[in-house]
Parts: sequence; structure tokens; C-alpha cells
Amino acid sequence: MRPVLILAPSLVPILAALALLTAQPTAPLSSNGELERGWRNPPPDARPHTYWLWLNGHVNPATAREELQAMKDAGFGGVLLFDMGARGDKASVPPAGPAFLSPPWMKQFKESVDQARQLGLQVDFSVVSSWDLGGHWIEPKHGSMGLYPVETTVDGGRAIDLLLPFPPK
Repeated sequence: MRPVLILAPSLVPILAALALLTAQPTAPLSSNGELERGWRNPPPDARPHTYWLWLNGHVNPATAREELQAMKDAGFGGVLLFDMGARGDKASVPPAGPAFLSPPWMKQFKESVDQARQLGLQVDFSVVSSWDLGGHWIEPKHGSMGLYPVETTVDGGRAIDLLLPFPPK
């Protein structure tokens, strides 16, 4: 009688990953160490990004430049910038800065984006203030009330101007 191997479903992905890791490449790696160099010094688009939170809209320009340089020096490829309200002990939160998207806020935003660009960092940006999709200037009747999924099929390869239908109930 032959032994039978029974695998728990949770082991299948692990074993598949191990098989891929131990498989021999179908083409020889370049002799000049291209793979190792790419691993040790990945191109900008393969580097990780990090959150960059502007708490209460407060940003010190000199500190912002230092933080961007530190992120570049640490090997990051970019930042995801959030303007968000600080919560917690009032003694430990930064003072209020300029209002989100106000002229002084936009001035600092432009300076930071320009600095990041000079350093070769990508800047992604959350287009709303705070996690809760709104601020003091949004009346409740205009606030985010829900997310509604809808699907449609379009032909690609061209510009599309399409009004999506409201999903059925």
C-alpha cells in the first residue's frame, strides 16, 4: 500500500511559493549581477512609499524639507500626503495650520511637491482633509453618505465621457 499525502488547504499556497522559490530559472541570470544590483538598489518606481501626515494642516517648511530628505535617504520612492485632524491629548497635538486648500496651505503644498520632485520622490495626495472625507466647511447634507458600486463595460483605447447610472436597489 502506497502512502497518501493529504494537504490542508492552508498549506497549498505555502508549498506553491516554496516550489517557485526553489525552481531553477528557465534562462540564466546575467553574469554581471543585474538582479542583485536591482535588489540592492531598486529603481524609483519599485521603491516603497510612506504616509506623510500633515496634522491639523500644520507644517513647518524647514522640517518638511528635512523629512522629505530623510525619506529619500531611507530609500523611499515617494509619499502619500494626508492633511488630517489630530486626535488625542490636546497637549501633544500640533497647533492648527492653514485651512486645507487655502492659499497658504497651497503655497506649502507646492513647495513640498517641488522639493520632493527635486529629490526624485513621487507625491500622491489624498484630496480630502482627514480620514472622514470632510471638514468643517462641509454641511452634513453635502457630506459623504455612502459608497455605491456600479459596473459598466467600455471599449478602451480612447477618451471616455460617461455618466455612470445610480445602482439599482
